[in-house]
Amino acid sequence: MKHCITSHRLLAGIDGGQSGIRCLIMREDGEAYGYGESSGIDFLLAPGGRDRSAGAIAGAVSRAMSAQRQDQQPIYAGFLGLSGVVPGGELGKAALEIGSQVLGTERVSVDNDGITAWAGALGLAPGLIAIAGSGSLVVGVDASGARVRAGGWGYVFGDEAGAFGIAVSAIKLALRDLDSGIVDSPLAAAILEHLSETDLNAIVKKFYAAAITRPQIAGLTAALARLAGAGELGDQVHRIFEQAAVTLARQMVQAASRLNWEDNTVRWAPVGGVFKSGELFTTPLQEELARQSQLKFQRVEPQLPPVAGAALMAYRQWIGPVPASVIERLQRSVAEYL
Repeated sequence: MKHCITSHRLLAGIDGGQSGIRCLIMREDGEAYGYGESSGIDFLLAPGGRDRSAGAIAGAVSRAMSAQRQDQQPIYAGFLGLSGVVPGGELGKAALEIGSQVLGTERVSVDNDGITAWAGALGLAPGLIAIAGSGSLVVGVDASGARVRAGGWGYVFGDEAGAFGIAVSAIKLALRDLDSGIVDSPLAAAILEHLSETDLNAIVKKFYAAAITRPQIAGLTAALARLAGAGELGDQVHRIFEQAAVTLARQMVQAASRLNWEDNTVRWAPVGGVFKSGELFTTPLQEELARQSQLKFQRVEPQLPPVAGAALMAYRQWIGPVPASVIERLQRSVAEYL
């Protein structure tokens, strides 16, 4: 569906990281205007990372605008929520420069993708978001605007509750079985089938040679969740999901305890595909949250995806406080694209 050109200013929300870049163009009245995706980006300051990132972001923006008329308005302002990026410093400066270059405006802000996830899931309201996607991260913002984060230290130093971390733990378990002479376990079979390989040793070598990517490994988690939920994998795989959930719950408690909450009630929203693992993941998480006694955690369903949260952040940063009517209209109109 093509939207008529109007006098409403256009705001670009960009969200993403390694798993992909997403761009949502929103009119200032909250009407979704266009949506596009492109390949993910890695560390901006890695060799060649800046050019690859600029190309990926430009691709998503171009696709978001491609359905519109050729005489379309320019983008008024934008907000980039990118994995690993924080305002300030060399990394934040690089992201700002890329954003300004791609969007064609100096009215650009950048932040971590956790903030865009919070803005979308809770509609800019106080609360906590627990991200368990390819990686994992907790972000909290209270009524005063104070914000904290826990986790999200990347696939080497953290992200234990993310799909990549869970999958790596499962592969390690299968490799320990292999070291013990067990070569045909249901877990090993599931791993090999998902990655279309015939032996675990090949998976290890291909990953180190970058022939198997981190997103491919992370994709294994959904398959393991289905099999474990059906009782086709052993207790050890259940414990991998349980430990990931407990880790995320403890990070939620750590983050929430550093902020102030009305009536000691913390509204929180789940974000990311690992939550689709069902009770295998959510039950131990809820049980761990219930073990702490000072705060009450109230789960709510996300209002909007992170890319819509980025568009709302662009509005707040460059126009002003976001009216409820804008959020409501965005909720209604974004379904056309997402």
